[in-house]
Amino acid sequence: MKNNQGKAAVVDNSTLIKQLQDDNTNLKAELAALTEQFNKVQELLVKPTDVSTQQVTA
Repeated sequence: MKNNQGKAAVVDNSTLIKQLQDDNTNLKAELAALTEQFNKVQELLVKPTDVSTQQVTA
């Protein structure tokens, strides 16, 4: 009976590892997409500051 439980645990662990690897891959892709979106937003926020600074100096 212990042998069967041990085999079941190994199968469960390998299944869990596979799920974690899949989740990790998906999260990396999501992080990359969100980072790209954040960089675009940040660029938009920086430009108006530069424009208003130029207007004040001019």
